[in-house]
Amino acid sequence: MFNDRAPQTAALLGAPDRGEAAWWSRVEACIVPLIETGKDGAACVTFLWRDSQGCERTSPIERVYADVNSVTDHHSFTPQSLERIGGTDIWFWQVELPMDWRGTYGFIPVDAAQRPPAVPSDPHSKRSLQRAWWCSILPLAIADPLNPLTAYTVGGRIPVSPLHLPDAPNYELWHGIDAGQSAHAAARDLIEIDWVSHIQNKRRKIWIYITGPKQEAVPADGYALVLLLDGGNWVEQTPIHPVLEAETASGHLPPAVYVFIDVIDSDNRGEDMPCNATFWQAIRDELLPLVADIVPIATDPARNAVTGQSYGGLAATYAGLHMPDRFGLILSQSGSFWWPNFDALRSAQNQTERREAARTGWLTAQVEAGNRTTSAQPQNRLRVFMEVGRREDDMIDASDAMEAALSQAGHDVFYRQFEGGHDGLCWRNGLIDGLRWLLAR
Repeated sequence: MFNDRAPQTAALLGAPDRGEAAWWSRVEACIVPLIETGKDGAACVTFLWRDSQGCERTSPIERVYADVNSVTDHHSFTPQSLERIGGTDIWFWQVELPMDWRGTYGFIPVDAAQRPPAVPSDPHSKRSLQRAWWCSILPLAIADPLNPLTAYTVGGRIPVSPLHLPDAPNYELWHGIDAGQSAHAAARDLIEIDWVSHIQNKRRKIWIYITGPKQEAVPADGYALVLLLDGGNWVEQTPIHPVLEAETASGHLPPAVYVFIDVIDSDNRGEDMPCNATFWQAIRDELLPLVADIVPIATDPARNAVTGQSYGGLAATYAGLHMPDRFGLILSQSGSFWWPNFDALRSAQNQTERREAARTGWLTAQVEAGNRTTSAQPQNRLRVFMEVGRREDDMIDASDAMEAALSQAGHDVFYRQFEGGHDGLCWRNGLIDGLRWLLAR
């Protein structure tokens, strides 16, 4: 029943008093999820959840789905569930993961009325019905109440807990935020403005943050500039400005102006992020002059960076290729370089065909074709920091293809893979590493 590679956990789960108050007190004194090292060096991770309504005789809960980023499959009619230990209020699930894995997770407890529907035979109906069912139970998602690290929300609505296995890259910079310490002290220096774009006919929030000693004189050639797409994520959900301040104070980053650009909503994000020339025209002709009226910013593209994740990684790369005279530094994390091959990625094709389709995105093809907007003449060469998770399947192929195209075109590219998935918990460390590399000069 229990993994024999985790003997200490097995002894705990098999204890005579399991499920009693004293047993739960012992669990709460541990670091949850429970982690033991197996003989092959992998981590045996045990997730635990306590049913507040008791055992199976008193509780209506029939499943506790585990939604673990890049590990469990939420596209299934039978997603991974924790298992109840009969006669107790204990639900558990054990999985083996690489010791350097990092990611977010949550639980979805459901009763009989929320179990998945019958599986239809038609593939299209199957996909749409499964997605509708999964979306219907997502509001029931909860973070792990036993995890001592601070939970947060994905997309502002889905609560998750963080999990860092022992060999995951150091995240010391984020300890304060993960421990729930307030970011208000640094947030007081955030400048929030409403940007009304006449080019796009859109209104959105913009946050501006200036790092470095405030009493020092402004650099003669202006501050280095960093644009952060999906800005609301980095201001409100995962506040990064205290980390940027600490990195600047320690000398790892130069003083800079960070501009956080809100997406407005998912529909506008889907319109603006995928290689939208009008969006970038509005940033160049309207937003940057607005920022320059507040604080002097550099005009040298070698000091101007654009950062983004997923669609934002695609957008950041497009910005550098489309406007190399303005943005010479690009940071792309898990970039959606498969775009616009929606049908190919979502079809019932086999895995080989799906992954091949991911390699043939529009922007990659533009780089490979060497058209005028992607010409890598000496004055247009970019410094590009790229990363993707080793658990991102066809996203890996898309990133591989873009890295090869950029390198062959003469751009300076640093490319790496991390142990994890399409996950903001992984991206936050990579964002700092990327800024260090890009701004080192």
